[in-house]
Amino acid sequence: MRRLFAYVDGFNLYHGMRDSQWKRFYWLNLRHLAEWFLPADAELLTLKYFTAMVVPPAGDQDKLKRQERYIDALRTLPNTEIVLGYYMPITRKCPLCHRKYSDFAEKSTDVSIAIQMLSDAHKGNYDDLMLISGDGDLKDALVVIHRDFPDKSIVVIFPPNRSCKEFKRLEAKGTCKCLNVTQTELRSSQFPDPVLGIHGYPLKRPTLWV
Repeated sequence: MRRLFAYVDGFNLYHGMRDSQWKRFYWLNLRHLAEWFLPADAELLTLKYFTAMVVPPAGDQDKLKRQERYIDALRTLPNTEIVLGYYMPITRKCPLCHRKYSDFAEKSTDVSIAIQMLSDAHKGNYDDLMLISGDGDLKDALVVIHRDFPDKSIVVIFPPNRSCKEFKRLEAKGTCKCLNVTQTELRSSQFPDPVLGIHGYPLKRPTLWV
């Protein structure tokens, strides 16, 4: 069997489901999701999930607790790594009234994904690569991996309500294959409720995710 590593852009996946109003699918077993898209001759060796711990907005102080509970559920999965970035305070400008306001932006996630995909390729850790993301900033890493390791297959899985012209152009050139996540895969890839945490206590799906 060919060894496959899956890399999940948590920010891109979450916002794709949120924009689709599919919060009922947030309690998502990522290994089950990735297995839906496995080639017949491949096994999912390692899954790496990239995210950052949120800065809770004033009106939703429990948002961080929900995220922590979900990450605790992911930690129960075998051969699954959590790679954390961070949020940085920034100043934005309203496009309508042009007033400036304070906000937070996620940093380092796309860089971390690119570095780890390239590093694992050069170490020979995988034969095939799966990227769950619609972030075109990652295209250059895929181009380099395909150039240096043409025998490694690359599949890009677009989250709900996400696509990427850059990845589509790479598909046309034979660099990768592009597929889409639908409700079918999400519905069939939910964690049980509750999940038994690694410390022996139950982790229940947050009530807002139903």
